[in-house]
Amino acid sequence: MKARLVSLAEIRRGCPNGHTACLRAACYLEAKGGRTMELRLSLRMDNAAFERDPAQEVMRILRRLAEECEETGHLEPGWKQVLFDVSGNRVGKAEVV
Repeated sequence: MKARLVSLAEIRRGCPNGHTACLRAACYLEAKGGRTMELRLSLRMDNAAFERDPAQEVMRILRRLAEECEETGHLEPGWKQVLFDVSGNRVGKAEVV
């Protein structure tokens, strides 16, 4: 598989609404047969869970997402995961298209 790395600048430019507190990343994977998948990740960082240490909360959410991926064992188009902050509030989603 080939992966296209996404720079931090691309992630910051990725928010369609221009939110500075919105993290959106796209990672393109080229699978066998030329099929391309896109992992879309959106995370709203405008609540209390991100006030004290936003980096720690983002890392916690991404670790949980990685654990979910590991438990599932595969990613394919149609896969979705809702993301929650430490307080249990829905703050985003990850999906493969």
